[in-house]
Amino acid sequence: MALVERSYQLLTIQMRDRDLNTSSVEMRFSALADLTDFLAAIPTVVVAALAGISDAVVVGWTLTRQAVDAAPALAAETSDVERKGVFSLLTDNGHTVTVSVPSIKNTLVIDRTNQINLADALVIAFTNILTGVTLLDTAFMVSNRDEAVETVIKGEKTHRGSSKG
Repeated sequence: MALVERSYQLLTIQMRDRDLNTSSVEMRFSALADLTDFLAAIPTVVVAALAGISDAVVVGWTLTRQAVDAAPALAAETSDVERKGVFSLLTDNGHTVTVSVPSIKNTLVIDRTNQINLADALVIAFTNILTGVTLLDTAFMVSNRDEAVETVIKGEKTHRGSSKG
């Protein structure tokens, strides 16, 4: 089957009270809404309306557009989501960012090491997305400090726990 985009987008607004406790409000909106107009309306309409009915303050929001596969193919016998490919990257300000890929292919790991072969064509195709090569000329990866991610430092295979399905 194929990934199919949901018919809605999920807006999650985080709010904090005087005791620094946080809670969130979740609302689903039609995915047919113009994204630019919708993004502009979040602070001016939605956040303003919440401020009118709540004593808590809005401290952030997240907008999620989701696509799901209702009948995914079976994963390969060699798949193991606890085996991660962890890529360490540097931002333009010298800070470190990591990206973990579940079930990294063993064929991308250099023999007798846990190092991912950064010269492999499949790895290059992925790391180019992470290191300043724009995605469809519309976006590039940034850190949580809004710093451009520029360089891959290393990639290594690790074993990290996951939730059981």
